[in-house]
Amino acid sequence: MNKIGLCFYRDWGLEIAEKLELEFADLHIEFVSIKDNKDLISFIENEKSPANLFFIGWSEIIEKEFVDQHNCYCLHPSLLPKFKGGSPFQNQMINGADKSGITIFKMDEYIDNGPIFYQAEFDIKNLELDDFIKLTTIYGFVGFKQLTEKIIYNNKVTLNEQSGESSYFKRRTPSESEITFDEIQSKLAIDLKNKVNSLKEPYPLAFISCKEGTKLYLKSVIAEE
Repeated sequence: MNKIGLCFYRDWGLEIAEKLELEFADLHIEFVSIKDNKDLISFIENEKSPANLFFIGWSEIIEKEFVDQHNCYCLHPSLLPKFKGGSPFQNQMINGADKSGITIFKMDEYIDNGPIFYQAEFDIKNLELDDFIKLTTIYGFVGFKQLTEKIIYNNKVTLNEQSGESSYFKRRTPSESEITFDEIQSKLAIDLKNKVNSLKEPYPLAFISCKEGTKLYLKSVIAEE
C-alpha cells in the first residue's frame, strides 16, 4: 500500500489533508497526519526510503540530508519565486500584490527554492485574508490531488525549474502589526486597510499604541477609495 505523510499545523492545511483522505478513500493509499517534528521522525522511522511527504504550509526548515533522501513536496501560497519565505499571505497583501496563487514544488536545501510541480494563479486584489486562504485551500487540493495520482499510478512527476523575478521576506513579528503614526501620515487608506485585513487570527492582530501602554486592536476596517 502507498503511504503519504501529510505535514501541516494550520487549519487550512488540515482542510486539504481531509479532502485528500476523502478523495482517495477507496484506493490503496494511506495518509498519515504529521503536525510536528516528532511525528515526522516517527513516520520516517517506520517507512522505507524514500518516503513520500507533502508539506502543506510548513514553517520549519528541513535539513538537506532529509530532503535528499525522501520525496518532499511543499505547498507555498505564492507564485514562486516571488514572495519566498515567511508570512506569505501577509507580505503579499501588505505589499499590494494584485495577483497571487499557490506553488507545489519539490523541496531542496534552500527555502522555497525547488523545482515546480504545480502552480495556479488567482486575483487577490481587495480580498480579505479568509478569502485568500480559501483560494489557497481550493487550488492546493487540486495540485496535491494530481501529485497523489502520479504516486499511486507510478507515473513520472514532471518538474520545472523556477524562473522569473525572485523576492524573499522574513516571517513577520508581532511588533510589525502596529499601525504607527508615521504610517497614518505617509500611506494611503487602502494600504493600511490591506495591512489590517491581512492580520487576523490566528495571526497577530493589527494594533495602535495608545496612552499608558494600552493597545487598540483592529479586526476590520473600511477604506475610502
